[in-house]
Amino acid sequence: MTNFFSFLYLILLALNFQSCAKLNMFTNKNYLSPHLSCSKNTLMLPRFNPTSEFFITFENSEHFFQLLKLIIKIKSANQKINVVISEGDQLFAYEYFNKNNFHLQNQVFPLTVPGDNNLWLRDQFKFINSSSGQALLEIPYSRGSSGNIGTSIALNQKITIIEQPRYYLNKEVAQNGDYGGNMLPLDHENILIGNTMTNTMKDHLKKLTSQQFIEIDTQWILTEHVDEIFSPIPVPGSGCKFILAYSSPALGIQILNSLNNGLELIKKGNTGFADDVDKELHGCLENIDLGDRLIDKCPGIFAQNLKYSKIINSGLNKVLKKIKKSKCELVATVPFPMIWQPITYSLKNNSEKFISIAKPALPNPINNIFLNNTLILPKQNNIYFEREIVKNLKPYNIKYYFANADIYHSSDGGLHCATNTKRQCLQ
Repeated sequence: MTNFFSFLYLILLALNFQSCAKLNMFTNKNYLSPHLSCSKNTLMLPRFNPTSEFFITFENSEHFFQLLKLIIKIKSANQKINVVISEGDQLFAYEYFNKNNFHLQNQVFPLTVPGDNNLWLRDQFKFINSSSGQALLEIPYSRGSSGNIGTSIALNQKITIIEQPRYYLNKEVAQNGDYGGNMLPLDHENILIGNTMTNTMKDHLKKLTSQQFIEIDTQWILTEHVDEIFSPIPVPGSGCKFILAYSSPALGIQILNSLNNGLELIKKGNTGFADDVDKELHGCLENIDLGDRLIDKCPGIFAQNLKYSKIINSGLNKVLKKIKKSKCELVATVPFPMIWQPITYSLKNNSEKFISIAKPALPNPINNIFLNNTLILPKQNNIYFEREIVKNLKPYNIKYYFANADIYHSSDGGLHCATNTKRQCLQ
């Protein structure tokens, strides 16, 4: 009888070891925290939870190839990098993979999907943690000629597809605010959304989760998405402590105004504003003399940016009030400098009440990638903005890289928009 119990003990010990081995495949000791387990009512997993699979859209661009190499460098041995390839890009993609032997080394996994415009993966589907396991919410998406790529992803992952919202019952249609970039999980208890989301989508999500919605103003943003102005970033080694980075036009203006060599910076065209930024803005900046304040010479754009700052700060205060009772600790709010480009009126207009629709005038550092305790930010064309971001991240020991993201910025998006992440629960 003693031998029998000894044998049984060894079996149980082996099973426990095997279970732990499976868990550790996708986890890092820095992540081990009781707050990272998932209840059956947890809808969207936040960035604390470790990544099992990562998705990025293929682009036939040298900047994309450099970004992909960086992601491969950062990923762990057991994480899967899926490169989503539109039908029209298959020949370019496979030629590149064969040339670099990526697929032969199991570094990337090509995944062909229908359609020819699948750049913004974040917007088209969301991985959902349901009571029966992981599932996929396919989001009605109408930009460009993309197909139903969520179905392709779900079949590839062998997971269930959650039914789309029934818009016709509310006499509504899907809007930009219903896309994935407007659903940002902060922790297991709170999801940040913009007030541009339809009631149909909100009601649909509320039936799936016990997470609370924090709703902020995104009506002034061209994309209408919260991931353009807020970014939760986990603090390494802290379980589920995080900082909340936010877009700060006021800080951007302050930096430009305070530069000792501001005149030289502007006249040499080194403000960092891309060529696609309105010519009126370039002309306005070229006429600045030494000692001038930007808001005096370019009242339209900078007065508007101060209004954007007020809206963002109002949203930030709302987040801080709502998240106080969360089990995960918000360590600090961290501003990232940004200048937004008003696009619906004359830049010289300085109406007190009018607020223009806007898009980032620079690659947006808030729209970033977080993988394996590492932050990938878009390279800043303005070196002073980049230095400020680095300085503000330093106290939290967050590892970071800057990658050229001009291909995404020129299409009115960013790194976060062009990727998607499947995360793991710790049971």
